[in-house]
Amino acid sequence: MKPQKRIRGGKVRWVARYVGSDGLERSKTFEFEKQAKAWTAERERELRRGEWIDPADQDTTVGQLWQAWEMSATTDGTRKVRELVGRNLGRLERTPIGKVRPSDIRTWVHSLRNGRPWVKGCTGLAPNTVGNFQGQLAGCFSMAVADGLLLKSPTEGIAKRRKVDRAISRSELLNADEIWQLVETASAGVQTGRNWIASQKTLARMIIVGAATGLRAGEIAGLRIRSVDFLRRELAVTEQSKSGTSEFLWAPLKTAAASRVIPLPDAAIGALSDELRENPNSDRSMPVFLTARQRMWSSSTVGKSFQALRDRCGLDDEVTWHSLRHFYASALIHAGASVKTVQVRLGHEKAETTLEVYAHLWPGEDERTRSAVDEALSRDRVGTGSESVIAGDDSTPLTQESARGGGTIISSV
Repeated sequence: MKPQKRIRGGKVRWVARYVGSDGLERSKTFEFEKQAKAWTAERERELRRGEWIDPADQDTTVGQLWQAWEMSATTDGTRKVRELVGRNLGRLERTPIGKVRPSDIRTWVHSLRNGRPWVKGCTGLAPNTVGNFQGQLAGCFSMAVADGLLLKSPTEGIAKRRKVDRAISRSELLNADEIWQLVETASAGVQTGRNWIASQKTLARMIIVGAATGLRAGEIAGLRIRSVDFLRRELAVTEQSKSGTSEFLWAPLKTAAASRVIPLPDAAIGALSDELRENPNSDRSMPVFLTARQRMWSSSTVGKSFQALRDRCGLDDEVTWHSLRHFYASALIHAGASVKTVQVRLGHEKAETTLEVYAHLWPGEDERTRSAVDEALSRDRVGTGSESVIAGDDSTPLTQESARGGGTIISSV
């Protein structure tokens, strides 16, 4: 469509027009005809290639787009993560999606890693958290591309750091004495001091079961009566409590690998039996453990109750409910369990996760290294020994006298 010339107030202006794929005409005014022609030609080229996007759609801000992304979450856990990321979009929140550039994404990621200006005192988020935030933002822009709001996502080509499964530190590990201290304190309660706590026998039994099975907080909160087989002495992990609610709602497990059957030791059998004897329920679809108000536990309420108990017992701040899981893993490892066994019992999706978190707990690796090298250096076979080159042998032996004797290494090439 040819630009139209207009003269207003003695000034010449050129009005460019085109009809979008939605059938509506759009125009823009330019000072020079050449600019108007170039703009029209670019819009028509986009239309021919199917790349045209309504300018009004590109004026949608990242914050507005993010609301739709939050609403598309299929689980409460995902929704809560997206709500958290939505509160940490920074300057991106008010930026139109059509004006977001890869450099803007990199600046945002840098702020997450090194300190968010919009959060007072922030010195940076953990690498895995940054990776999760970045993945959510990439998903949001992919949705915009799929909906035809953008031609290309500005997050494309921006590398995301690989998730790191951090090895646990000694301060995160509990020993048996500390676990029984937690159990006894929860069972008896502490009625004195600033951080007094009421008697919570159910929580005490949950701690025993957690240490004896390695269940995650959400898994033990959602453990149904029917999932416990006292005859086979097994516990089936098939679902977890739906986070963020005290309603009787369940959600899928973290991964398919998290679905597992765990052998029950005597300590767990005793705790489960005591709980069901003291709080009987004929409905086997109900949770084994209920709160004092007969509501359902969630991963959040389990974690907060455990932390309050931890503080009252004077344990390290790094100790969380997950420390019971670490205790369970370390017990298996020190009993000689293989990596595969530990992986299956914990419900890890990959053996690499188990190794990255717990490899340093496998006993004797340093000594095995010393023994292996000593054995290799003292072996007497072809290529080693106290004799020099054997006459008539085409091989090229390496001879070494005893290290203690201060001999010489002789080799021929």
